[in-house]
Amino acid sequence: MDLLLWWYGEAWSWSDWASSFGLGAVTTMIVGMLLARRQGNIQEALADLELTEKVAILTSSVPELREASTPGLTYRSLYDCRAGLSLVPLARASMQEEYLQTIARVLETLKENLGSSLLSHTHWMDDNWADLATAIEKLRETAMLNTEKSTIMANRWRGELDSKT
Repeated sequence: MDLLLWWYGEAWSWSDWASSFGLGAVTTMIVGMLLARRQGNIQEALADLELTEKVAILTSSVPELREASTPGLTYRSLYDCRAGLSLVPLARASMQEEYLQTIARVLETLKENLGSSLLSHTHWMDDNWADLATAIEKLRETAMLNTEKSTIMANRWRGELDSKT
C-alpha cells in the first residue's frame, strides 16, 4: 500500500507509520485487557458453579459415610474432593473457604468411621485399603500442587499436608 502511495507521491512519513503503529498497539492492548478481565470473571463464575455442585455432592455424602463407609462411596467422596481442588484457585474467596471446609468435614468423617468401625475392618479387603491409600495420596498431591496457587488454601492447610496425611 505504501508503495502505491509512493508511486502517487503521497507516501507515508516515518511519523505517520509511528503514529499508526502506536494507535494500533494501544487499541490492541486496551481490547486485550478488557477481554482478559471478562474472561477472568467468566472463569470465576464457572469455578464457583462447579465448586457449589461439589459441595452439594460432598455434603450429601457425609451422612452416608457415617452410616457405612463402603469402599465405593469412600473412593467417590475422595475423588470428588480431589476433582474440585484444581478449581479452588479460580473461585471467589468465600467459595474457596466453603469448599475447603466441606473437604475437611468429609476427611474427618472418613477418619472417624474407618478408624473406629469394625464394619470397615471386616468388609474391606487388603486391595481396598491399598486403593484407599492411593486415593488419599493422590488427593494430597493435588492439594499440595494447588496450595501454591491459592493463598487461602495454603493458609488453611499449611503444615497439615505432609506424607503422613
